[in-house]
Amino acid sequence: MDAEDRLSPGQVHRLIASLAPYSLKGAPVAEPVDVVEAREYGTLLVLEHLWKGLDLDRILGRLAEERSFGFDLEAAVRAMVFARVLEPSSDRGVLRWTKQVWATGLEQLKLQHLYRSLDFLSEAKGDIEARLLQVLTQQLMADVRLVLLDTTSVYLEGEGPKELAQFGHSRDKRPDRRQFILGLLTSQEGLPLAHVLMPGSTSDLVAMQEGIKWISSSLPVSESSFSAFRANRIPTWSASSCGAELNRKREKALTKARLTSRVLTAGLPVL
Repeated sequence: MDAEDRLSPGQVHRLIASLAPYSLKGAPVAEPVDVVEAREYGTLLVLEHLWKGLDLDRILGRLAEERSFGFDLEAAVRAMVFARVLEPSSDRGVLRWTKQVWATGLEQLKLQHLYRSLDFLSEAKGDIEARLLQVLTQQLMADVRLVLLDTTSVYLEGEGPKELAQFGHSRDKRPDRRQFILGLLTSQEGLPLAHVLMPGSTSDLVAMQEGIKWISSSLPVSESSFSAFRANRIPTWSASSCGAELNRKREKALTKARLTSRVLTAGLPVL
């Protein structure tokens, strides 16, 4: 026929009338229909395809089996992630959003389930990232010899957690607020590998050290390069050779022979 948005009611009626003589029952008579409720489904179907492609349903399901939960943990985490993509809001907002969409397992969620899921994610962060990394390296990217790091500051309203909330250089231009540093590690294609949280007073160099530690302990390769964004320069280290030197002479590490700095004039990946 045609795309739905291109069809007019007149075209539909003429088509039905032209086919009616060939029907044993004649042309159907449309009865009025009251739409009681409608829920969004299509966009969630796309996200569910990606979710399962990353094996997140199985990863969270297996981790949940090791603990005692009286609710569908995977559905709760899935709801928070999908809501963050489609309609960012608070946890209460996520719960309201689940009443407007349809996906398996969302209809039984309660607010306390979301809170408990956040606690679980905090505790199981290392396990989740390790298992997700296996999926990423096996299915999406075979080459992880180059890892990129980008950092930003996130300021807090209030005191925040003592181990993280500190004053420091604010990229949000809020030096009057305590903050923490968020570091995102990605592959050279921009696929996220892990994230690290650091105290708000953490310098870029210390953040780079944390990235090197993660590479050395987590990546399934014996030799890996590490790049960190700093203005328009990308300093690059070999994770297997530079960690000790950075620890001994932190302030002079940028001038060491092992450090190769390249100026990129165009094409910087956006993280």
